Amino acid sequence: MYNFIMVMSQIDNPTKFIFLFQIFSIIILTVLHHFLCKEHKKFWLLLCAIPFIVFIVFYAFNIVKGNEYIGYQRYIGLGMMSVLIFLWGLASYFLTSYKIYTILIYILSIACIVESLIVILVTNYSPHLVNLSNYGWSESFEKTIDEFEKSYISRDWKEIDFDALRAELIPKVKKAEEENDEVQFAAAVYELKYKLFDGHIRVDIKDAQVFDEVKKSISGNNYGFVMFKDDAGEFVAVLADKTGESAEMGIHDGTIITKWDNVPVEEAVLDVKCIDDWYTFAYIENEEIVQPIFLSGVGGEEISVSFINDDGEEKQVILHSKGSIYSKVHSAIGKIYNQNVKSSNYYTCMLNDDCGYLRIKNEAMYQGDINEYIHALGGDYQMLREDLEAKIEELENQGMKRMIIDIRNNTGGYSYISQNIASLFVDEAMAPEAGYYKNGKYELYEKPRLLGNGRWSNIPIAVIVNGETCSAGDCLAYWLSKGDNTHIVGNTYQWGCAQATGGICILSNDFIEIRYPIYPSLTNECELIAEPKGDRKARVKLDYQITYDREAVLELFGNSTDDDILNKTIEYIASFE
Repeated sequence: MYNFIMVMSQIDNPTKFIFLFQIFSIIILTVLHHFLCKEHKKFWLLLCAIPFIVFIVFYAFNIVKGNEYIGYQRYIGLGMMSVLIFLWGLASYFLTSYKIYTILIYILSIACIVESLIVILVTNYSPHLVNLSNYGWSESFEKTIDEFEKSYISRDWKEIDFDALRAELIPKVKKAEEENDEVQFAAAVYELKYKLFDGHIRVDIKDAQVFDEVKKSISGNNYGFVMFKDDAGEFVAVLADKTGESAEMGIHDGTIITKWDNVPVEEAVLDVKCIDDWYTFAYIENEEIVQPIFLSGVGGEEISVSFINDDGEEKQVILHSKGSIYSKVHSAIGKIYNQNVKSSNYYTCMLNDDCGYLRIKNEAMYQGDINEYIHALGGDYQMLREDLEAKIEELENQGMKRMIIDIRNNTGGYSYISQNIASLFVDEAMAPEAGYYKNGKYELYEKPRLLGNGRWSNIPIAVIVNGETCSAGDCLAYWLSKGDNTHIVGNTYQWGCAQATGGICILSNDFIEIRYPIYPSLTNECELIAEPKGDRKARVKLDYQITYDREAVLELFGNSTDDDILNKTIEYIASFE
């Protein structure tokens, strides 16, 4: 129930208005009928037409320019309700069976309300719609920042300086508008997303060609390789071209790069913005890992690069761009993130004589029956807990004395499922998902409660995470980290974004849509789970971070299929009794 209240509370004001107007209209008209039905039938019929007239006016002002289907789909149920009310008036005017028509209209009106709620909250999941499609680029962009300042759930927690965002980004949008440069406009939107460091902020560019151009534009130029920093602090060339200009100059996998555009690489990398259409690096610790990759695309049509050649001497060359580095950047990040077992969700096995393994790919409901939705409302997912208990009991029967929980590349889902999973391994009360933000404070609707029994809170557990441990996966990592027996392991930190979405800003002519979080996921202390504060420091620290020497870097970005992270985690957890 509290989840439903939380969702309903954030519905945008125009939608709330038309909902409430239609509902109160039918109630008021029912009352007025008793006073007007005999002597003022025409006047009562006129009153029955008002909801339809109001809806037409409302729809005219709220239609989404450039994509009328969004408004049509969102409001069709309420539009039908206004038509039904008018037909109810006609039926009562010409016929005498008022009670029958009233009952029928009430049933159909309830169906229309339910249909509208399903479209808004389930089909489109956009309870908070901000329609800026009638404004130009710069004005819709500025109003988007205004809206974020009002309704973005992490705005104060992250200490975002919205005035600084306006000062830096609005001139770029105005310039793009003056030059009618759609790619430049889209790039500014991606930069806004970057500066909010939130993976739950999603940018949807409707023009496929513009999207293709902008994602290549923001990634930079391809000079034949990307860089990765090893644990000695050296910048190693990886994914280097086997042929072409850079190869002919002597740069290959393993080459140490020393300067970029005549600046030492350790200095040049500090100013790099890791702006991407897909990947988000909320934690500064993760961004520092990938900054050398993004630095590899920084430059113009040509770039001066210094490196240590095979004779051990520093050499300076000029390299020319051969197009976008987008695919190399994504390949490199994929190499960092892709080491995980490709198994089914909730897969279990024994890794050796005493170490069990549990793989969690997401926190989605896995049966989809009515019982699961009942559990969702209450937050107590006993069905899942019992299923996992049976699987882990089987591992115990096989000799399990320690365990690895693998949540790398976890795509998220429902945070209450995260809590139910974690409750098997951590003996602690947990705050329910539903919360709210009011008067500068985050608050819970309910007090923390115990779910499972922490049955396996007395054995060593290693939790493997990475930069794609997302959303509810972030929540799972947080709750698991509360156990004295758990150890967080990874080559990168988690994603760092766990707040629930529901807001959507539709910019000029529906050229771009931006979805963003408006609901809080809270800890027992009423703090946001996972989201970093203004310093962007990770909230859940790694107990053991896997790093790479020069040889390991080459293996990481080579063709090896070994899961070295899992192997190192097995060695790490074996040292705990």
